[in-house]
Order: sequence, then structure tokens, then C-alpha cells
Amino acid sequence: MEEYKNISKELQWMLDKAETMGWSYTVYEEPVQNGRTYVEMEKYSPAGEDFGMIIDFDAEDQAETFLQDLSDYADNFDVDDHVEMWMPERGKRGCPATARELVEDAEAIAEMIKELSGELDGVLHTGAVGYELEAADCIVLKCELAIKVGNEDIDDIMVSALEGGINYWCVKAEVKGDYLGEYASDQISRGGELILHDAEENKTYILSKENFIEGVEKYIAFGNTGCLEREKEKTGIHTGQY
Repeated sequence: MEEYKNISKELQWMLDKAETMGWSYTVYEEPVQNGRTYVEMEKYSPAGEDFGMIIDFDAEDQAETFLQDLSDYADNFDVDDHVEMWMPERGKRGCPATARELVEDAEAIAEMIKELSGELDGVLHTGAVGYELEAADCIVLKCELAIKVGNEDIDDIMVSALEGGINYWCVKAEVKGDYLGEYASDQISRGGELILHDAEENKTYILSKENFIEGVEKYIAFGNTGCLEREKEKTGIHTGQY
């Protein structure tokens, strides 16, 4: 067993969303088991159980197969089996003391998994074009947006970020190589890179135009549409929202 590194962009979007919902994760592969790939996910239940589950995925179609296995796990989670597993431990090492508490907590875990599955399905399929019938009198539309982000927009967002927006975690932003513009905020829109120094951990992160755009895509995919503005049949970024 070793940590899996070749995570697709779509699967990473879903795992990032899971983190915002309180789930932690590690992605593994097992070369000795025909290259099995899977995600170990954990989250504390309301009663304090460190609940964990393993969700498999196909390395060639990571996002869809992960989502399908998660959906199957949610559908097949058995509250009775989960309660029975913990019954011998009642009242020990923080385990709930009564059967009622165990049942209520197992039901909460089932809802946690269903909620995760539903939210991640939304993340993956936000860009799908079409519609589906949710009820006899309700149609759910799924729309695709083409968003214009210019170099000036990137510069404006970076000004806001470097002048206070990221200062709570970034102690220093360093231009990598030669300055490509007048200021550090001009760097990435011109194809350069910034080195961001973490204020709390001894880590640095590289910010480029490519991963900046990926971040904007992810931000909007998570439902943060307040930064969008419509002008003359085009949708763009309102940089004052960052």
C-alpha cells in the first residue's frame, strides 16, 4: 500500500469539497492487488465515533467511479449492522452507553454519507448541460457557464490578495525569477510564478496562472457565484468579491 499521487482534477475537486464538509481523506494504491486504487475517508459522528470508510475508484475514470462507489456505500450502509458491531463496547472508551444512543448515532452516520454523496454529485455534474425531472411540477436545470477571466482581472484579484486577502496565512509572497511586471501582483498573469510562504508551517506553495485558474473554477463550482457579473452577453469576474 502506498499513497496515490495521480489524482484527476475532477476527483480532487470532490475531495476538496468533502474536506469543507468535515471529512478527511487519504488516497492509496495497492500495486500487489492489481493496482487497486481507493480513498480512505474519515469523519467524527455526532456521538464522537471516528467513522471511516473505503471508497474504491478506477484510475482510468476516477471521478465517476468514485462517485458510483460512494453512492453504493451510502445505499448499502446498514444501521443495524453498525449498531451490532458497537454493542459490546457500550460505555467504554467514549462509546455511547445506551442502545438508543448507538442507533441515533448510526442513523446520523447514514445521513452523513448520503449528504456527502449528494454534494459530491453536485460538484462533479455542475457543468453538465441538460435537465432532469425532480417532481411532477419541478424541473432541475443544469447549466454550463463560459466565464471570461482576463489578465487584468487576475492582476486585480492578486492585488487584493497580496494587500491583505491572504495575509492571515501567507507571511511572504516572493517573485520567482525576474519581475515580469511592475509589481508582484502582475507576475502570474504574464506567465510567471509566485512563491507563497506559509505563516504557520515551514512550507511554500507555487502560484502560477494555471493553478490560479483551477482555483477560480473550483471556487465557482462550489456554488460561489456572487463574484460573477454579466455584461453584453458575456459572463466575467467581479474582482471586488475576492
